[in-house]
Amino acid sequence: DFVREAARLNPQMLPKVPARFREDRQLMVDMVSRNWKLLEHASPQLRADRDLVSIAARQLYKALQFAAPEVLDDRAFMLRMVQMNWRSVEYLPMELRSDPDLFLAAVKQDAAAIDTADPQLQDDRRFMLDATKLNNEVLAYIPNDGTLKHDIDFWAGVITELPVPTGSQLALEQYGPPELRSNRKVMEAAVRQDWQVLELASEDLRRDPGLAAEAIKQSWKAADIALVVPVEAMTEAVKQDWRAILRFLREPHEEAELLELVRINPTVVQAQELRGRKNAVLEAVRIQGKVLQWVAKELQDDQEVVQAACDQTW
Repeated sequence: DFVREAARLNPQMLPKVPARFREDRQLMVDMVSRNWKLLEHASPQLRADRDLVSIAARQLYKALQFAAPEVLDDRAFMLRMVQMNWRSVEYLPMELRSDPDLFLAAVKQDAAAIDTADPQLQDDRRFMLDATKLNNEVLAYIPNDGTLKHDIDFWAGVITELPVPTGSQLALEQYGPPELRSNRKVMEAAVRQDWQVLELASEDLRRDPGLAAEAIKQSWKAADIALVVPVEAMTEAVKQDWRAILRFLREPHEEAELLELVRINPTVVQAQELRGRKNAVLEAVRIQGKVLQWVAKELQDDQEVVQAACDQTW
């Protein structure tokens, strides 16, 4: 009892006391509760005591260096340790360094934990996608010369599985390789989620009619980003908003094409270039007389135009 009390009063004595006292669980619980470093002096049996190791590790994860190997091999125990402090992964045995759940728990706290994982786990597409969902900064730890860095399916997954617009920003602007912007599969996945991503596509893909059409389905404004706008896509853009006609007018066109767009949305005559074009105005007022208010003054006074507007309105 004297030795126990002396050790409690002066923990520095612990390494010098007889071994039997270091086998005393209650004494060691008292000691370790005060200072995690004293776990080092516990008997081998007590260093295999998970509760005692937990008491020490709650103070500082580094206490795991004194735990018995069978404790570190215990997956369930180590998962609790990692959930408590991600740096506990430093003490994982090799066979647990490929365990996805352990490292997902770790990267949720700090992306740097991924550096400790088995290289095969770091190259696992599914695991890395799940890790990215928990902590986007994991992507910063993908090595530039690794297979995952240039894995098109991985980056497509980042785009489609993460919230919009986060996925596209991470893949196309922050962490993905430059070649993603010229990969149609990747850009199609991105544009389907957010039309504005079309602006990040390579010049060749901004000329892609399919991508333009996909983006314009979401917003007519995508017509201003696309370098080539197919007829069907322009029709969709003009249906959405008359201002899309400005994109159409920037390029050479047939009169018949223009009049077709006027019929689709007569309000396009608000465009400065069309206000004074009689053929376009006539086509517009025949369908929607009130657009007369937006045309040039000379056409508002034109008998043929006025009559066509009146015929439509009344």
